[in-house]
Amino acid sequence: MARNQKPPKPSKRARDNDPAEEDAVNQNRKDPQLPPNPKKRSKRPLSATIDIGALPAPADGKTSSPTIDNRPLKSKQKPGPKPGFKFPTEAESPPPWSWDVTGKWTLTCPQLVDGLEFEDSAPLMMTIHLANNPRHTKVGRQYWATFDFGNRSFIGNMRFCPHVDSSIRRDVDMKDFEKACVLKRGEWVGPPPHGTQKWNLRWRGVDLETGVVEGCCSDQYQTNLEFDKGDDGKLTLSAVFVFRFQPMVLCGVKTGEAKPPGGNDTSVARQWLRYKPRYI
Repeated sequence: MARNQKPPKPSKRARDNDPAEEDAVNQNRKDPQLPPNPKKRSKRPLSATIDIGALPAPADGKTSSPTIDNRPLKSKQKPGPKPGFKFPTEAESPPPWSWDVTGKWTLTCPQLVDGLEFEDSAPLMMTIHLANNPRHTKVGRQYWATFDFGNRSFIGNMRFCPHVDSSIRRDVDMKDFEKACVLKRGEWVGPPPHGTQKWNLRWRGVDLETGVVEGCCSDQYQTNLEFDKGDDGKLTLSAVFVFRFQPMVLCGVKTGEAKPPGGNDTSVARQWLRYKPRYI
Protein backbone atom coordinates (compact mmCIF):
# COMPACT_ATOMS: atom_id res chain seq x y z
CA MET A 1 0.00 0.00 0.00
CA ALA A 2 1.35 3.41 -0.91
CA ARG A 3 2.24 5.86 1.87
CA ASN A 4 -0.32 8.50 0.79
CA GLN A 5 -3.14 6.04 0.19
CA LYS A 6 -5.94 6.36 2.77
CA PRO A 7 -7.36 3.22 4.39
CA PRO A 8 -10.83 2.30 3.11
CA LYS A 9 -13.78 3.54 5.20
CA PRO A 10 -15.91 0.88 6.85
CA SER A 11 -19.26 0.28 5.20
CA LYS A 12 -22.47 1.63 6.72
CA ARG A 13 -23.52 -1.87 7.76
CA ALA A 14 -20.18 -2.30 9.52
CA ARG A 15 -20.58 0.98 11.35
CA ASP A 16 -24.08 0.06 12.47
CA ASN A 17 -22.87 -3.25 13.80
CA ASP A 18 -19.93 -1.81 15.74
CA PRO A 19 -19.90 -3.75 19.03
CA ALA A 20 -18.52 -0.82 21.02
CA GLU A 21 -21.24 1.50 19.80
CA GLU A 22 -23.96 -1.05 20.49
CA ASP A 23 -22.65 -1.50 24.03
CA ALA A 24 -22.80 2.27 24.60
CA VAL A 25 -26.37 2.47 23.28
CA ASN A 26 -27.47 -0.46 25.45
CA GLN A 27 -25.80 1.09 28.48
CA ASN A 28 -27.66 4.37 27.90
CA ARG A 29 -30.94 2.51 27.62
CA LYS A 30 -30.32 0.82 30.97
CA ASP A 31 -29.17 3.96 32.72
CA PRO A 32 -32.08 5.07 34.95
CA GLN A 33 -30.62 8.54 35.42
CA LEU A 34 -31.33 9.59 31.87
CA PRO A 35 -34.51 11.69 31.65
CA PRO A 36 -37.35 10.15 29.65
CA ASN A 37 -38.31 11.63 26.33
CA PRO A 38 -41.28 13.91 27.10
CA LYS A 39 -42.61 13.59 23.55
CA LYS A 40 -43.08 9.86 23.80
CA ARG A 41 -45.25 7.89 26.16
CA SER A 42 -44.59 4.27 26.99
CA LYS A 43 -47.08 1.90 25.44
CA ARG A 44 -46.30 -0.84 27.92
CA PRO A 45 -49.05 -1.48 30.47
CA LEU A 46 -48.30 -0.66 34.10
CA SER A 47 -47.13 -3.67 36.05
CA ALA A 48 -49.56 -4.98 38.62
CA THR A 49 -46.79 -6.55 40.74
CA ILE A 50 -45.52 -4.92 43.92
CA ASP A 51 -41.77 -4.86 44.65
CA ILE A 52 -41.60 -5.77 48.35
CA GLY A 53 -37.96 -4.74 48.53
CA ALA A 54 -38.87 -1.22 47.41
CA LEU A 55 -41.36 -0.73 50.25
CA PRO A 56 -40.12 1.16 53.34
CA ALA A 57 -39.23 -1.03 56.28
CA PRO A 58 -41.78 -1.14 59.10
CA ALA A 59 -41.00 0.63 62.36
CA ASP A 60 -40.72 -2.64 64.34
CA GLY A 61 -38.29 -4.11 61.86
CA LYS A 62 -40.66 -6.91 60.85
CA THR A 63 -41.44 -7.42 57.23
CA SER A 64 -45.06 -8.05 56.35
CA SER A 65 -46.60 -8.97 53.07
CA PRO A 66 -48.42 -6.16 51.27
CA THR A 67 -52.19 -6.25 51.46
CA ILE A 68 -53.87 -6.83 48.13
CA ASP A 69 -57.39 -5.43 47.74
CA ASN A 70 -59.48 -7.95 45.83
CA ARG A 71 -62.68 -5.92 46.06
CA PRO A 72 -64.27 -5.09 42.69
CA LEU A 73 -63.70 -1.59 41.38
CA LYS A 74 -66.66 0.77 41.65
CA SER A 75 -68.01 1.69 38.28
CA LYS A 76 -68.74 5.31 37.46
CA GLN A 77 -72.33 6.38 38.14
CA LYS A 78 -74.17 6.42 34.86
CA PRO A 79 -76.52 9.30 34.01
CA GLY A 80 -79.92 8.81 35.57
CA PRO A 81 -81.25 7.87 38.96
CA LYS A 82 -79.15 6.15 41.55
CA PRO A 83 -80.18 2.67 42.70
CA GLY A 84 -83.02 2.96 45.17
CA PHE A 85 -84.12 6.40 43.95
CA LYS A 86 -87.61 6.92 45.30
CA PHE A 87 -89.04 9.33 42.71
CA PRO A 88 -90.28 8.26 39.26
CA THR A 89 -87.86 8.82 36.42
CA GLU A 90 -90.24 8.78 33.47
CA ALA A 91 -91.99 11.96 32.37
CA GLU A 92 -95.69 11.92 33.22
CA SER A 93 -98.12 13.04 30.55
CA PRO A 94 -100.67 15.66 31.64
CA PRO A 95 -104.30 14.53 31.68
CA PRO A 96 -106.77 16.23 29.33
CA TRP A 97 -108.47 18.12 32.17
CA SER A 98 -105.25 19.78 33.42
CA TRP A 99 -104.29 23.42 32.85
CA ASP A 100 -100.91 24.16 31.32
CA VAL A 101 -99.71 26.89 33.66
CA THR A 102 -96.09 26.64 32.50
CA GLY A 103 -94.85 29.61 30.53
CA LYS A 104 -94.52 33.36 30.87
CA TRP A 105 -96.71 35.37 33.21
CA THR A 106 -97.20 39.12 33.57
CA LEU A 107 -97.80 40.12 37.18
CA THR A 108 -99.26 43.22 38.80
CA CYS A 109 -98.78 44.39 42.36
CA PRO A 110 -98.65 48.17 43.00
CA GLN A 111 -97.66 47.64 46.64
CA LEU A 112 -94.65 45.55 45.60
CA VAL A 113 -93.61 48.13 43.01
CA ASP A 114 -93.64 50.78 45.74
CA GLY A 115 -91.72 48.54 48.13
CA LEU A 116 -88.99 47.94 45.54
CA GLU A 117 -88.97 51.67 44.70
CA PHE A 118 -89.63 51.00 41.02
CA GLU A 119 -91.30 53.24 38.48
CA ASP A 120 -95.00 52.56 38.05
CA SER A 121 -94.31 51.14 34.58
CA ALA A 122 -91.70 48.65 35.79
CA PRO A 123 -92.59 45.14 34.57
CA LEU A 124 -93.10 42.22 36.94
CA MET A 125 -92.45 39.02 34.98
CA MET A 126 -92.50 35.38 36.00
CA THR A 127 -91.92 32.07 34.20
CA ILE A 128 -93.41 28.87 35.60
CA HIS A 129 -91.52 25.67 34.92
CA LEU A 130 -92.36 22.01 35.35
CA ALA A 131 -89.65 19.57 36.37
CA ASN A 132 -91.27 16.43 34.97
CA ASN A 133 -89.18 13.70 36.62
CA PRO A 134 -85.92 14.74 34.93
CA ARG A 135 -83.42 11.90 35.08
CA HIS A 136 -80.33 14.13 35.25
CA THR A 137 -81.44 16.05 38.36
CA LYS A 138 -83.46 13.48 40.35
CA VAL A 139 -85.89 16.05 41.82
CA GLY A 140 -89.17 14.35 40.95
CA ARG A 141 -92.08 16.16 39.34
CA GLN A 142 -92.85 19.65 40.63
CA TYR A 143 -93.82 23.17 39.60
CA TRP A 144 -91.47 26.06 40.23
CA ALA A 145 -90.89 29.54 38.85
CA THR A 146 -88.27 32.18 38.16
CA PHE A 147 -89.16 35.86 38.35
CA ASP A 148 -87.68 39.10 37.07
CA PHE A 149 -88.97 42.31 38.63
CA GLY A 150 -87.98 45.67 37.15
CA ASN A 151 -85.89 44.52 34.18
CA ARG A 152 -83.25 42.53 36.05
CA SER A 153 -83.35 44.68 39.15
CA PHE A 154 -84.81 42.08 41.49
CA ILE A 155 -84.75 38.39 40.50
CA GLY A 156 -85.41 35.10 42.24
CA ASN A 157 -87.46 31.95 42.24
CA MET A 158 -90.58 30.42 43.74
CA ARG A 159 -91.58 26.91 44.65
CA PHE A 160 -95.12 25.57 44.83
CA CYS A 161 -96.73 22.76 46.77
CA PRO A 162 -100.37 21.64 46.99
CA HIS A 163 -102.44 23.71 49.39
CA VAL A 164 -101.93 23.12 53.10
CA ASP A 165 -104.55 24.40 55.55
CA SER A 166 -103.43 27.56 57.33
CA SER A 167 -104.19 26.07 60.75
CA ILE A 168 -101.32 23.58 60.41
CA ARG A 169 -99.14 25.53 57.98
CA ARG A 170 -97.19 27.29 60.70
CA ASP A 171 -95.74 23.94 61.75
CA VAL A 172 -94.40 23.14 58.26
CA ASP A 173 -90.63 23.58 58.25
CA MET A 174 -88.47 24.05 55.17
CA LYS A 175 -87.62 20.39 54.65
CA ASP A 176 -91.27 19.37 54.87
CA PHE A 177 -92.19 22.09 52.39
CA GLU A 178 -89.54 20.96 49.91
CA LYS A 179 -90.76 17.37 50.19
CA ALA A 180 -94.37 18.51 49.65
CA CYS A 181 -93.33 20.25 46.42
CA VAL A 182 -92.72 16.83 44.84
CA LEU A 183 -96.08 15.87 43.38
CA LYS A 184 -97.83 12.57 43.60
CA ARG A 185 -98.72 10.75 40.42
CA GLY A 186 -101.83 12.26 38.83
CA GLU A 187 -101.51 15.55 40.73
CA TRP A 188 -101.80 18.49 38.33
CA VAL A 189 -103.03 22.06 38.20
CA GLY A 190 -106.64 22.03 37.04
CA PRO A 191 -110.27 22.36 38.02
CA PRO A 192 -111.90 20.18 40.66
CA PRO A 193 -112.63 17.41 41.28
CA HIS A 194 -109.51 15.97 39.66
CA GLY A 195 -107.25 19.02 39.48
CA THR A 196 -105.70 21.24 42.14
CA GLN A 197 -106.42 24.96 41.92
CA LYS A 198 -105.14 26.06 45.34
CA TRP A 199 -101.44 25.90 46.09
CA ASN A 200 -98.88 27.34 48.50
CA LEU A 201 -95.69 29.18 47.61
CA ARG A 202 -92.42 30.29 49.10
CA TRP A 203 -89.88 32.49 47.37
CA ARG A 204 -86.28 33.66 47.47
CA GLY A 205 -84.68 36.59 45.67
CA VAL A 206 -81.72 38.93 45.30
CA ASP A 207 -81.36 42.63 44.52
CA LEU A 208 -79.00 42.70 41.55
CA GLU A 209 -78.16 46.36 42.03
CA THR A 210 -76.77 45.75 45.53
CA GLY A 211 -76.06 42.03 45.27
CA VAL A 212 -77.87 41.45 48.55
CA VAL A 213 -80.00 38.34 48.95
CA GLU A 214 -83.40 39.21 50.40
CA GLY A 215 -83.30 37.88 53.96
CA CYS A 216 -86.43 39.28 55.59
CA CYS A 217 -87.95 35.83 56.07
CA SER A 218 -88.84 35.61 52.38
CA ASP A 219 -88.83 31.82 52.41
CA GLN A 220 -90.29 31.43 55.89
CA TYR A 221 -93.82 32.43 54.95
CA GLN A 222 -95.89 29.81 53.15
CA THR A 223 -98.69 31.73 51.47
CA ASN A 224 -101.68 30.98 49.24
CA LEU A 225 -101.77 30.81 45.46
CA GLU A 226 -104.80 30.01 43.29
CA PHE A 227 -105.02 29.43 39.55
CA ASP A 228 -108.13 30.01 37.49
CA LYS A 229 -109.26 29.78 33.88
CA GLY A 230 -111.79 32.19 32.40
CA ASP A 231 -114.46 31.60 29.80
CA ASP A 232 -112.12 33.11 27.23
CA GLY A 233 -109.52 30.43 28.00
CA LYS A 234 -107.08 32.81 29.70
CA LEU A 235 -105.20 31.47 32.70
CA THR A 236 -104.89 33.78 35.70
CA LEU A 237 -103.52 33.58 39.22
CA SER A 238 -103.92 35.36 42.51
CA ALA A 239 -101.41 34.98 45.32
CA VAL A 240 -100.33 36.41 48.66
CA PHE A 241 -96.72 37.61 48.44
CA VAL A 242 -94.95 38.58 51.67
CA PHE A 243 -92.24 41.17 51.06
CA ARG A 244 -90.30 42.46 54.07
CA PHE A 245 -92.95 41.21 56.46
CA GLN A 246 -95.74 42.92 54.51
CA PRO A 247 -98.35 40.66 52.84
CA MET A 248 -99.58 41.92 49.49
CA VAL A 249 -101.78 40.60 46.68
CA LEU A 250 -100.01 39.46 43.54
CA CYS A 251 -102.14 39.01 40.40
CA GLY A 252 -101.04 37.56 37.10
CA VAL A 253 -102.10 36.42 33.65
CA LYS A 254 -100.33 33.96 31.38
CA THR A 255 -99.00 35.79 28.34
CA GLY A 256 -96.70 33.34 26.56
CA GLU A 257 -95.05 29.97 26.36
CA ALA A 258 -91.62 29.09 27.67
CA LYS A 259 -88.93 27.28 25.75
CA PRO A 260 -88.86 23.51 26.27
CA PRO A 261 -86.58 22.42 29.09
CA GLY A 262 -83.13 21.25 28.10
CA GLY A 263 -80.90 18.63 29.61
CA ASN A 264 -78.38 21.25 30.78
CA ASP A 265 -80.91 23.59 32.38
CA THR A 266 -80.37 24.55 35.99
CA SER A 267 -82.40 22.35 38.31
CA VAL A 268 -84.97 23.68 40.76
CA ALA A 269 -82.87 22.45 43.69
CA ARG A 270 -79.81 24.37 42.53
CA GLN A 271 -81.81 27.52 41.81
CA TRP A 272 -83.47 27.31 45.22
CA LEU A 273 -80.11 26.96 46.96
CA ARG A 274 -78.62 29.80 44.94
CA TYR A 275 -80.74 32.46 46.64
CA LYS A 276 -80.85 30.95 50.12
CA PRO A 277 -80.81 33.70 52.77
CA ARG A 278 -78.07 33.63 55.38
CA TYR A 279 -79.89 34.19 58.64
CA ILE A 280 -77.92 35.39 61.65
